[in-house]
Amino acid sequence: MGVAKVIQAMEKSKLDVSKVIEGRKILIVLDDVWSPEDIDLFNFGEHLRSSFSLLLTTRTVDPFTKAGSWSINMSLMSHDEAFHLFLSESGISLGEEKATRNQNMDEIFRIVQDCGLLPLTIKVAGRIVKSCKSVQADMKLSDLANIIRCSTHSRDVN
Repeated sequence: MGVAKVIQAMEKSKLDVSKVIEGRKILIVLDDVWSPEDIDLFNFGEHLRSSFSLLLTTRTVDPFTKAGSWSINMSLMSHDEAFHLFLSESGISLGEEKATRNQNMDEIFRIVQDCGLLPLTIKVAGRIVKSCKSVQADMKLSDLANIIRCSTHSRDVN
């Protein structure tokens, strides 16, 4: 498909969406936007005669905010918050014995660090652990951590 056809298809999509939301008050949420091009489809311009708000989340900072927009900077979760979120999502117990407890705590801290302290990634990792434990209850947390590392394609978010 040529560039002209892609642009034409995007413009038709914009027109179609603007017709659907015409006359309504709408909030559009775009999560984890990486570039301005990601929101171009929601720039209805002259096609839209109703008001809508656009809420987007991003890890990139744009120093040039548009008129009528606000920016709220959010920090990452603390290690402690991330640790407790993982525990609540995974449903695992740290263990009774001190050595096991410490080993599990260390492994969980590595997991949440590998998840970049990002809540959604931590929740997914916790749910992977919970699912694996439901199939094989005696599976070690270190083995599950290796599965999570492969699943999340661990990367540095800084």
